[in-house]
Amino acid sequence: MAEKWPLADGSWSNAANWNGGTKPLAGDDVFADNRTIIIDENVTVLSLRTTQRSGGTAGGNFTLNSGLTVSANLIPGSTAVISRNSGAGESTIIGTLVGGTSLSNVRALIHTTNNTTNITGSITGGLGGSSNPGVYMSTGILNVVGNITGGDSNLSDGIQCDGGTINAIGNVTGSSVTNATGIAIRGSNIAVSIVGSLIPGTQAPAISPSAAGQQSSIVNHTGNIIASSQAMNPFAWWRYRIHSSSTLTHTYRTNNAGAVGPERSLFTGGQNLGQPVASNVRAGTTFGVSNEFTGTLAVPNPQYVSAGVLTDNTVGTLQHLTVAQLNAALQPNAPIAVERSIDDTKAITFSWPVSGATITAEKSIDNGNYSAVTGAITFLRTELGRHYYTLAYNADDRVVEEATVRYKLVDGTYTKFINLRVVASSVDVEEIVNSVWDEPMDQHSTAGSFGSGFVTLLGRITSTVYQTFQDLAQMITGSGTVNAKWTGKALENGPSGTISIPASIAEGIVDGGTLVLYRGTTFSYQLTNIGDLTGWTKIYFTARREQNSVDSESLIQIAVSNPSSGSDGLIRLNQQSSTANLGSITIQDVATGDITLRLEADATRQLQSVKEIPWDVKVIKSSGIPPLVLGKLNVELDVTRAIT
Repeated sequence: MAEKWPLADGSWSNAANWNGGTKPLAGDDVFADNRTIIIDENVTVLSLRTTQRSGGTAGGNFTLNSGLTVSANLIPGSTAVISRNSGAGESTIIGTLVGGTSLSNVRALIHTTNNTTNITGSITGGLGGSSNPGVYMSTGILNVVGNITGGDSNLSDGIQCDGGTINAIGNVTGSSVTNATGIAIRGSNIAVSIVGSLIPGTQAPAISPSAAGQQSSIVNHTGNIIASSQAMNPFAWWRYRIHSSSTLTHTYRTNNAGAVGPERSLFTGGQNLGQPVASNVRAGTTFGVSNEFTGTLAVPNPQYVSAGVLTDNTVGTLQHLTVAQLNAALQPNAPIAVERSIDDTKAITFSWPVSGATITAEKSIDNGNYSAVTGAITFLRTELGRHYYTLAYNADDRVVEEATVRYKLVDGTYTKFINLRVVASSVDVEEIVNSVWDEPMDQHSTAGSFGSGFVTLLGRITSTVYQTFQDLAQMITGSGTVNAKWTGKALENGPSGTISIPASIAEGIVDGGTLVLYRGTTFSYQLTNIGDLTGWTKIYFTARREQNSVDSESLIQIAVSNPSSGSDGLIRLNQQSSTANLGSITIQDVATGDITLRLEADATRQLQSVKEIPWDVKVIKSSGIPPLVLGKLNVELDVTRAIT
């Protein structure tokens, strides 16, 4: 191994300019000796140096022309070893590049020309001094095959880049010295591509950008990111792009306030992992490759979803209110009508808008002043969205004679009224009729005994059956129209049929008997011989819970006009305006008074069960006595509620 140095500034290819008169050979250490040498041919030596040789001078420089290859280790002293010359061709350096060991701004390679240099070998920042990177570049392209490492002195980066493009295959490592990174990106619009690991040092990251570099420069990295035991980031950047690929490149761990978090898989950019967005995943459910996402979609409980409607992995179970139930809910203050006998001690059941309510009650007897109710109010059950309570029997809350008791129920939010009609105890009419008949037939042995017996029987009943005895008396004596009325009573039919009223009572009040209507089916009744309808202008069929209430409170009201008008048909249903075509009255025979009442199934299915409520057919005529038919109506509940 020999030491070679130039005798003057000049070209490498001039053998006469070298000591000994020969050009350097492989294995020689070549000193610039404070001269500027232009490398104008391919060179292979052990090293190129700007350090001081024995008996020589430090400094100098080698200028590398384009299109050439230099195989040598670059060892700077007081100046940079190689500077790239201008020219469009690529040049190659094969060897190890190390920054200066003393002074400042001493580099192995300075690249300030807009061309390309290929380096095969490692690049390391300076081991002493300050700001002594292995390579400094401001433009052009630098292709490196080898590791790039920060040096052991401040700001002595492996590569210090103010501009241009760096393509590196190898590991990039930070230093144990502050601000000595593997690659320092200090300029704008710099492009860096790395295939290899990013390894932070204890005091410096593998790659560090300036503020300007963060805004506009991009680093494409393919390889591992190695964590530091000193909590130093390997990549001091605010954004990171993974090199495009179709496979998993590596894993990473989160930093949880300085502690190592769980290991997670890091996939390459652009790879479709098929995970849904959080808004499409059930709230609280974690998902993703590493369970890093949490769903936000609120899935309703089946009990709050309409029955049969898909929800979650089942169907809803919520039963909606019927029209009648909804009307009742919208009219929480509408009174509830109840009828009980004097000796009835059963509790009264009523519905309330909410469950768990604390309900208090007051009572008013025959419109008198209100006083506190003694009977307890208890929650019973919830059924089909309605909440039921009971008002227990207490003798202080009832009466011992026929009367009306009005209960006022309140819970601080809602108010309801119950109208209790107290009637006489039930009487076995058949027993009384037989007694009345048997007395004059079998026991009338002395004058006045029948009257006495009859009065005795009357003493056993109240006014609720007094009319019955009037009828019995007329039937016995053969006077009045009672025979026709009792005959009408005997002609009650099923839910669809005909009630024939005897012609002997064609004018005046007649008994229409009891009509039975089944909820959810079409109701059709024919009334015959109710009386001469000649000159009629309006006919009403009305059924109400209370006989003394107004028409607007009708359970059912149907009308027909002569001539016909827009108000014909079903007028009221459940105390509400209704669809006209759901009900009708048809006149078959004006002379005898034959009519048909009809209520469609769409209307009857909105009704609730009622027993023995009054109904009438009222005829309005221009002349003559109009017929008036009276009777009772029962609404029986269907079992099957399905309509399709």
